[in-house]
Amino acid sequence: MPEQVNHVSSSSHRKIRRIAGLAISVSICTLFLITCYIVARLQSAAFQEGNPFPFIAAIDRLNASNLEVVPVGTSGKIWLQLNRHEAESKDAMSRLLATRGWELTDQMGAGRRYSHNQSRLSVVQRMYTTRYIVFRADSEP
Repeated sequence: MPEQVNHVSSSSHRKIRRIAGLAISVSICTLFLITCYIVARLQSAAFQEGNPFPFIAAIDRLNASNLEVVPVGTSGKIWLQLNRHEAESKDAMSRLLATRGWELTDQMGAGRRYSHNQSRLSVVQRMYTTRYIVFRADSEP
């Protein structure tokens, strides 16, 4: 009799293992599909400015410092600012450029023009997210 009990016990353990393995496989597949769906939905937002990694690094620098505006990447043409108030955002970029000798000469909507000696610089402002503003210059200031 004890042999039959072990045989039944061993068979039920195999069934339980098989069911557990199937449940784990289904869970992993479901998690993978949910992740793929989320990535597909957020892809346009994450890559709206191209490669998101320089922006992530700039956001980290901005949050870890007391700076108002930080450069994005190495081009020197793109800057990122924490969104506070509209008036502050305009003044922050103008203050940064003023430290480099640029003077605000004209503004139309989200675009601004600066001058320094005989040089001209155009800067366009746009929202990156609700918390961050991107400034894109036509040349390195």
